[in-house]
Amino acid sequence: MSDVLPQSPLVGGGAPVFGNAVRLGQAANLFQTGAIPPSGVAGPAQGLAIVPSIGISEEFAAGGFNDPGVPDNDFITSVRPALRVEDDTGATRVSLNYAPSALIYARRGYEDYVAQDLNGDAVLVLQPKVLTVTARAYVSNQPTRGGYPAGGSSVLASNNRTTTESFSLGPTFQKRIIGIGTIGLSYVAGYSRQSGEAAFLPQTGQPYFVPSSVFQQSENASYTSPPIDERFDDVVELSATQDSGTGVLSGAHQLYANDTIRYAFAAHSFFAVGGGYESISYGGVPPTQIRDATWNVGIHLHPEPRTELIAEYRHRDGFNSPYLRATVPLSKRTVLSASYSETLSTPLLSVSNGVANTLVNGFGQAVTPVTAAPVQLTNQALSVQDALMRDREFSMSTTTTWTRDTLFLDLRWSQRTPVAVAAGQSSFSETASYASATFTRSLSPRLAASAYLEYGLTRSGVLNSGVQPIYVASVSASYKFSPLMTGNMQLAGGNQGIGLGAVTAAGYGQQYGLQAAITVGVERTFQ
Repeated sequence: MSDVLPQSPLVGGGAPVFGNAVRLGQAANLFQTGAIPPSGVAGPAQGLAIVPSIGISEEFAAGGFNDPGVPDNDFITSVRPALRVEDDTGATRVSLNYAPSALIYARRGYEDYVAQDLNGDAVLVLQPKVLTVTARAYVSNQPTRGGYPAGGSSVLASNNRTTTESFSLGPTFQKRIIGIGTIGLSYVAGYSRQSGEAAFLPQTGQPYFVPSSVFQQSENASYTSPPIDERFDDVVELSATQDSGTGVLSGAHQLYANDTIRYAFAAHSFFAVGGGYESISYGGVPPTQIRDATWNVGIHLHPEPRTELIAEYRHRDGFNSPYLRATVPLSKRTVLSASYSETLSTPLLSVSNGVANTLVNGFGQAVTPVTAAPVQLTNQALSVQDALMRDREFSMSTTTTWTRDTLFLDLRWSQRTPVAVAAGQSSFSETASYASATFTRSLSPRLAASAYLEYGLTRSGVLNSGVQPIYVASVSASYKFSPLMTGNMQLAGGNQGIGLGAVTAAGYGQQYGLQAAITVGVERTFQ
């Protein structure tokens, strides 16, 4: 989770143009880190900007459709009205990007649909540095059966589309009381759901995904003592979440209590040792009940606002695991971000928690609140499942900016292992890893170009599915005919998953098809 330099909108966290995809302590002590507003998330008051636009594009895609009796190519017309709202007055901050796409197929009218794309937040400061209210909204589309590159094609069959929605709202209160310490309180209410056609495992006929939803309420309280002999302080944290949802989330709850002692060995840098208790409950088969002691030990480094390193080893969610969150400016031009975590969650809960704990920058990306690192909220390489999972996630990326160029390198690894499923449903383990590179260059004040390359591997625990490669390459260009009119073109090629459970010589697995596409479009902005 890192502070990053402002990125070109062509970078977009790695996807090509047409792709689908609180600092601690107080100023008077060593634990104060002097956070500054992260780039692209907050800054000087800029006033309200409402920018509507509309884009029209035509795509010719060949290969990868896998429809018997229909030629393996199609023309796809996309009409994309969009609305961008930006407001930063100091007392309020709004960043909203809504861009639904109506996709119309020339040969396959039964595949016509509207793809949703919404990412936005609103922050209301009721009392500076004390009381704020934050609202978040997120809607996106992803392949139900997974097997797609992160920067892959937007062509999804009607039986392979899941729409993920997540909304949250809540206040945060933090107050330092001289001689007593700092008190923090927060409450978040959120609603999330995933809709689309149910997906089944072929060998059992049981669904691993059905439309699901959850309403969450989370209450959090913290107390930070004044510094003890300048070097020590004590942080007590309590959090409780109640889930009212479908499947394993019916009547679920998560309760954590933790006390951490911190020793500051240098300004803004400290060791932390903590312990506590957790009570966790999920439904499903088998029922999951965890009542256990928790502990954590680690190091936190915040030498300056753009640098952060949190490295811990801990026992949480019933298991031991490492935890890493790092941001290191390697130079004035290059920022390195890295993270690793292991959690007990469902894919829907992971999105819900990710949305509630991120903000949106000026390019419409979800980013961390303190350091503005881009966050991937959904994963096109993994299937959408309803099960309770042990999730392992690793990511490492660098962003390098020059006067006219930007280079974004990204490396990710994900693994999901089922823990429990809803009655009558099934689940399976999955692993996905990929590396991608995005290079953008401003060729002139009017012309910009971008190249994107990604290669990855997926493995599914469905009988003998084996390891499957996923890859995509594209080149894009954008030309400004006028300040309000932009033309775009993209050439792309790669493979995409056709369907989980396809019969191969090795057994049941994921079948892939090669696809190449050329897209041209124009976008008109209204001001």
